[in-house]
Amino acid sequence: MILGEDMKIKRLLTISLVSMLCSASLIAQEHAPKHSTKKIVQKSQKVQHTQKSATEILMNSYRYIESLKHFQIKATVLSEDVYRQSTIMQWTHHVLIDVKRPSKMFIDISGDVKNQKIYLENGLFTIYSKKHNMYGQLKTKNSIDETLDMLFENYDIKAPLANLIYSDISTRLKPKKEGYVFGEVTYKGTKCDYIGFDTKTKGFQIWIQQGDKPLIKKFVIIDKTTKEHLRSTTMLKWNLHPFAFFDMYKFKAPKDAAKIDILPYEKD
Repeated sequence: MILGEDMKIKRLLTISLVSMLCSASLIAQEHAPKHSTKKIVQKSQKVQHTQKSATEILMNSYRYIESLKHFQIKATVLSEDVYRQSTIMQWTHHVLIDVKRPSKMFIDISGDVKNQKIYLENGLFTIYSKKHNMYGQLKTKNSIDETLDMLFENYDIKAPLANLIYSDISTRLKPKKEGYVFGEVTYKGTKCDYIGFDTKTKGFQIWIQQGDKPLIKKFVIIDKTTKEHLRSTTMLKWNLHPFAFFDMYKFKAPKDAAKIDILPYEKD
């Protein structure tokens, strides 16, 4: 991250202030009773002990999202790509997700590349291409989780933001390594814990709302396998009390829509 001049000045002022405070503390300790120093150390240790780790913050968010029975997410996804091996371009997509656990789901994707809708109601999955006016259907398990697993494993179909749709994400996605707590930040007027995680191939940065509703408000995925370290940025708006039309999860074929087969994914 490149610091601007204002940030450099703030850092210098912070360093100077810390130095002054440290000097004042040393002077005070010379004239203070011995037991006062002990109390300061104990208080400092208590503060450090109560600070949550990045994993704890993330797991707390996952568990809260798991507890939601019906919710909607409006997401804006900005994805980087390389154009003619010379410059970076960006795709934009808007995603609406409505999840009603355990067996109903609706997803609407519109943007630069993908324009499709996904329906799931009581074991019937439908994917519809708005651009080509074509749709395919599959009989699935009567569960969102099992349907998502089947689609990915057998048909290589990936639902957008699937990690936030599963009802057991705290079990599936627990970090293998401890991450970083960058600090408290304000994102669009909301106080958030700003955390990050690293693997050999990817970097993750996550903004999680503080308080009793620890929702993920934004996340960035960095592809470390590319020399450009391409990024995907997702910004989320949550609705925890959505109004859903009775039949919004059920697909009704538009006029002249063509039905096609969804073929299984051929694995190597």
